[in-house]
Amino acid sequence: MVKPNEIVLRLYENKQCVMFTYKLIIDDEAGEHLDLTFKKQADDVWVMTMIYPKTLYAESQIYEIAIKLPKRSMPLEKIASFGITAIREYLNNEISEKQRIIYAVGQQNE
Repeated sequence: MVKPNEIVLRLYENKQCVMFTYKLIIDDEAGEHLDLTFKKQADDVWVMTMIYPKTLYAESQIYEIAIKLPKRSMPLEKIASFGITAIREYLNNEISEKQRIIYAVGQQNE
């Protein structure tokens, strides 16, 4: 569950939050986290951006997902929760597709 104090770097226009960041903790002890940045696109649509850093085997990757909310006005914590769910589903799908490729590559090497 996202807590209000986990929502940082809020940007307001006309007393309405139009952008904020949620720090997704990867490894608390190591201080490793990913910033999920949310930007309001319309009354019920926010765009979440996550930058996955460069690794030994891959360049950094930018993930951008539009999130359509069920209501026009929702607490930021709820919006962040929708974003976390969306990125989890996206990454699960990406992993499944990459596993299919790994299997196909393995079949070619037999």
